[in-house]
Amino acid sequence: LFAAFNAPLPIHTISQLLGIPEERWPFTVEVSQAIFDYLNPFPDFDVERVDQLLQEGVAYLDELAEERRLDPQDDLLSALVHAETDEGRLDRFEVVAMAIFLMFAGHETTSGALGLSMVAMARNPDQRRLVMQDPTLWPNAVEEFLRYDPPLHVDPRAAKEDVEIGGVTIKAGRRLTVLLAAANRDPNRYEAPDELRLDREDPRPLSFGHGIHHCIGAALARMQMRTGLRVFLDRFGEYEIDNAAIEWKAHPALRGPIVLPVSPSSG
Repeated sequence: LFAAFNAPLPIHTISQLLGIPEERWPFTVEVSQAIFDYLNPFPDFDVERVDQLLQEGVAYLDELAEERRLDPQDDLLSALVHAETDEGRLDRFEVVAMAIFLMFAGHETTSGALGLSMVAMARNPDQRRLVMQDPTLWPNAVEEFLRYDPPLHVDPRAAKEDVEIGGVTIKAGRRLTVLLAAANRDPNRYEAPDELRLDREDPRPLSFGHGIHHCIGAALARMQMRTGLRVFLDRFGEYEIDNAAIEWKAHPALRGPIVLPVSPSSG
């Protein structure tokens, strides 16, 4: 299901928003995967092939940005090309870098969130039936999915000033690894945090960060999860996942299934 649905949905969505023609969407999938491989601290890929794809991706977006400079369209890339900042317009390098970032960020975590939610519903069929019987729960259910098993488990930060947490002083300038997934299961914040409750009152996770670090694509990701998961259940209904056959991302921060065999429920 990952290859057929979870991966194409978000990358096709962000490609359409950027204004990338539909015939190039398979290419954007390849480029996004190349970025993931490049960022993976446990490399197991063809370095030359990844380098080639990244160069081709940058060259293509640079060419498309030039087209949008001369002939603006109703898309995100045109908005970036013609955006006005305090220092003037973004230069071409900044535009292409932002487009690459949005393409990857809009794909990798959302595809993971879809897969993690499907696994969670398969392992908690009572919760799956709950949301199938009451579609008004979908907005709350998405928040609970993101709390229960977020696609990004850790996030790097740096201390701007000395701060004391739990009796330990963190000095200004020290680099930190914030455990988002652990914060989402803080028993001081959530009752029975290890349980999936799609009707949980006020699940509000930290999965999209906070303050100035809050994910700019959060609303888009939530919309894709609400729509994608509902369409999936409308099509599959009761389903089972072969847990032994699931293959997971080999990454210390990003989580999600990359092979997800789904079949109709025998029950």
